[in-house]
Amino acid sequence: MKKILIFLALVLILPNFVAAIESARIDVDGLSDVIPEGSEHTVNNLTVKAVWITDYQGIEFDVANLRIIEGPPINQWQLRSGDSITVEGHTVSMICAAPNNAVRIDVDGLTAIIREGQEMNINGLSIKVLNIGDDSGCEFDYATFRIIAGPPANEYIMRAGDSIIIAGRTLTFVSAAGGSQPGGTSSPSFMKITPPQVFESPQSSVQWVGIVISIITLALVFQLYRKLSKKNRK
Repeated sequence: MKKILIFLALVLILPNFVAAIESARIDVDGLSDVIPEGSEHTVNNLTVKAVWITDYQGIEFDVANLRIIEGPPINQWQLRSGDSITVEGHTVSMICAAPNNAVRIDVDGLTAIIREGQEMNINGLSIKVLNIGDDSGCEFDYATFRIIAGPPANEYIMRAGDSIIIAGRTLTFVSAAGGSQPGGTSSPSFMKITPPQVFESPQSSVQWVGIVISIITLALVFQLYRKLSKKNRK
């Protein structure tokens, strides 16, 4: 009986604490792609990052915050150990590769370690490490960086069906991934985010209700277990 009660409690509680990874389905001039939340893909020479996604009931209500950068090789540099470049008055130097597929850099005297694929804001520069070459000997190490002055820019909040033209290409947010019906809105609803504002993904009150219900359920299961234990001892 004890094992059954524990199993029931886990079945009721765990789904409320496991967050599914949302994805954004986009289209750039007819080429479609699905981008997981927090990931960055290049589609038709536009680099698009899904900053956050909210998957409401009904595709027409889906919302995504997309960061859009004109595709490579804009703002990209390949540096070897000891190389330096100047971007908007800031000096960026590559020191050498670091453990765990990372690279150690210096920006105006401030040292940081960035992993491959990671982006970091340092002294007013948004620096992303695209790839790392870690050869034998620090002097042979190299890495490719994307460096943009200022905080992350070109972010747009878009509803399903919205389109925007960037660098001559039309990007459309189709829906949060997983939907089966075409989304759409009656009028353009995207909003340009002006840096350095920070936008965070909206939190659903339904999730908190689920967590509260789970805690109450756990308490009831525990009380039932105590009563059954006392009854068995008698």
